[in-house]
Amino acid sequence: MYFYRIEVYHSFTEPTYMIMSHKYYFDNHQLNVIVQEAFDECIEKYCDKPLLEKGEEACRMEVETIFEEYLPLQLKNHGFKIIKINETCSIRSGVLFVDGGAGNSVLKNRYKDKILPPCRKCIRKEYDGYNGCIVPNIVKTPNRYYIEPFDEKEENTKDDFNISVLKQYFINSNRLVEESRIADTALENILNDNDFKNFYTKWGVDTDGIHDGDIFCELDTDKDKEKFKKLLDDYGFVLEDDEDGFWITGVKE
Repeated sequence: MYFYRIEVYHSFTEPTYMIMSHKYYFDNHQLNVIVQEAFDECIEKYCDKPLLEKGEEACRMEVETIFEEYLPLQLKNHGFKIIKINETCSIRSGVLFVDGGAGNSVLKNRYKDKILPPCRKCIRKEYDGYNGCIVPNIVKTPNRYYIEPFDEKEENTKDDFNISVLKQYFINSNRLVEESRIADTALENILNDNDFKNFYTKWGVDTDGIHDGDIFCELDTDKDKEKFKKLLDDYGFVLEDDEDGFWITGVKE
């Protein structure tokens, strides 16, 4: 079943529309042709009336009248079915995480305590009067940790940013759920950036309850496992072998 939105647009207000379904797929041109044919048929039926009743007067006939009262039934003859919309959910547009400006105040307040990952590159550095990140969700507070900005002037490898995120997690964070998710994403980025194809990561506590907040990694082959362990070891991480993979438990002093 395929669904189509057919509408009448207005100069200064929102369009009037209806949702219809059909068992066949039509591209935009085909749909326009079918709707035009159905509209023509509505006009023909209107013209064939022997007498125009009250409310059907030609001087007051508008596109919307044909669209709302005649077109749905005529499109039904072309195989369309009317989809009744019971309720509508509308979400106000606007910024989510910064103060000031046009924003969705309800959602902004709902997500005000979410911990956000830092940007790889701050686009606001190019603005006059730049004075740091304007998003309060990544500013250091007692329950959050702050990741130092990525210095693009230094000679970096493709891993530097995610390595920095992962290290800050083990050094400065309280290993809360939100922080663990960010660190786990950074680890997956490192794996993907180094072309490791089949891997599995998780954060939390193992079955023995001794790895609270540590991050687990499992790779498809022993070769890939040893290769990735060497990469992390070279970056200064503390690793602990497990039956299926290994745990990242901290950063070397």
